Amino acid sequence: MNAPHPRARLVLLATGGTIAGAGQAPGQGASAGYTSAVVSAGDLLAAVPGLDRAADLRDEQKFQIDSADFTD
Repeated sequence: MNAPHPRARLVLLATGGTIAGAGQAPGQGASAGYTSAVVSAGDLLAAVPGLDRAADLRDEQKFQIDSADFTD
């Protein structure tokens, strides 16, 4: 018999930045309306169709910092 595969686990550690940015729809001045670090980790995970069926999900929002504000 084949043993069942364990369900994958995915943890998203979010810090904000470009991937957490949002703007207006195309044709409505999207680049001018773009703001970095406004989408939460939970919202990023929820935006991927079917991801919750593929893995157990957890998100941790460590920071919510604009990309331009990251320093060494």
